[in-house]
Amino acid sequence: MNVQYGCGLSAPAGWENFDSSPTLWLQRLPLVGRCFLGKQPNFPKEVRWGNIASGLPVGQNQADRV
Repeated sequence: MNVQYGCGLSAPAGWENFDSSPTLWLQRLPLVGRCFLGKQPNFPKEVRWGNIASGLPVGQNQADRV
């Protein structure tokens, strides 16, 4: 497994891509997210919200590349 944290708008295929941007979090909210469409750059659908400081949803010793 390849893990990228703090990926921003760059989400390469074959990687688990995480970002902790408030914009990403808001874009993923069902009703609020529609207000952000077109106003901010949209994060690719492959990007998941995750904060490296509080722990990503990746098991210990599961990543081959970070």
